[in-house]
Amino acid sequence: MRGSHTLLAVLCACGADDVWPADAAVPERELYEIAVGGGEPSDRPGPIYYAPVHVFVDGRVTRSLTSMREEELAGKHTFELRQAGKVLLSRTYDFEDGLCVRRIEQPGYPSTTRHTQIICSYWSGDLRLGVARRAAGSSCEFVCMPECGDHAPCAPGDRCTTRTTSIYPALGHLGCAPIGPKAAGDPCALIDSAGGAYDDCGENLICVGDKCQRTCDARYCEDHPGCRYVPGHPPELRICP
Repeated sequence: MRGSHTLLAVLCACGADDVWPADAAVPERELYEIAVGGGEPSDRPGPIYYAPVHVFVDGRVTRSLTSMREEELAGKHTFELRQAGKVLLSRTYDFEDGLCVRRIEQPGYPSTTRHTQIICSYWSGDLRLGVARRAAGSSCEFVCMPECGDHAPCAPGDRCTTRTTSIYPALGHLGCAPIGPKAAGDPCALIDSAGGAYDDCGENLICVGDKCQRTCDARYCEDHPGCRYVPGHPPELRICP
């Protein structure tokens, strides 16, 4: 499955209360942060849920963890998507992986070295690790890496497809699943599995409207208008025009 991964930019943000007098010695400080950011493409409209989906970090509702001490955030943290008390998806990531480290200096402000890790959340039902890469100025870009794809191919006989965790509302994430026997246009059904239900369609197909329909990647859709996102399916799996 080919396609561009979501990029999130992290920029310097300083508050007015941090300003120091011009003749004062400005201290240096370290800031460590884990932030959960939205990963859905900007052209994808969001759904309206009767019961909203919340992000939990280490068992509490929040979208960020910050500390001036590295040891307070070091190690593994668990991120969950929950709805009405039900855990729809759980991922555990290590704070040491994929950090964006940058030094921020502004006159009158404490000189700050920020250590940032981004976790990408998708209202379609996914959580992904943001892998940092340097961008222009004092910013970093984070590539939201799915569980499978070109960077992590599935085993022979499997495909990278939707693993459904909720029927209503429709929620799912990318994951490997067996290649099904059904062809495009054939009737299809979901197969229950501990890692999320998957359909019985063949490769490059997903079950939409009880029929196997062909999917097209981002590169194809850039040149061919009419591709459409499907509720409950990851943004990489769009229906071909």
